[in-house]
Amino acid sequence: MALRPAREAGPGPGPAGHPDDLIPLPSGLLAVADIRNCRVLLLTGEGKLFRILGQTGVCRNTPGFFNKPNGAFPLGQDRLLVTEIVGRDVAIMDLKGKRLKTLPLPARYPSDTNLTPWGTLLVADWSSPGAIYELDLQGRLLWRYAPTDPEGRLDHPSVAVGLANGLVVLTDDRRHRVLVVDRRSHRVVFQYGKTDTPGTEPGRLRFPDGLDPIR
Repeated sequence: MALRPAREAGPGPGPAGHPDDLIPLPSGLLAVADIRNCRVLLLTGEGKLFRILGQTGVCRNTPGFFNKPNGAFPLGQDRLLVTEIVGRDVAIMDLKGKRLKTLPLPARYPSDTNLTPWGTLLVADWSSPGAIYELDLQGRLLWRYAPTDPEGRLDHPSVAVGLANGLVVLTDDRRHRVLVVDRRSHRVVFQYGKTDTPGTEPGRLRFPDGLDPIR
């Protein structure tokens, strides 16, 4: 299946409307959240269409549909976490498209809800000022990272991922940096990129929009 450029929308099974992320699943499939077409595409490892979840071009927060999904991450072997921008929630789905549960999210613009190694959920609030939230699988808030000082303030963070050692790494898109945060102390223990200084040379980033730890 050929995906067209990110901002070229279309109603059929081929054209993609702002596809966001390509996530490998434990089953060997790949998941793509196709935002403007309100669907999630499951692809084979060769890039062929395996299944469409949701209904192309129909945007609803109800069983069988999605409303502007911007992330589809694995939840165990046979479930997905699908973040919906409109409705501000995360849908827990099976790989056939059945909505098993919907959890409301505290973010104004939720982005890329995913499972941590210790069994909780992380979701970024793609806003300014932005925030990172950790929730349990019942949707209860466990932790919030939203510094307000000029240096620490987040500006449109797009994804936060838990590391095996319990730290959280996040992209702070519009401040052009990646941060590693200690959840206990709320302190930044590592930064890549110079704050508010975009660049492409070593040590600089320009609008970092995604990351994946090398395990």
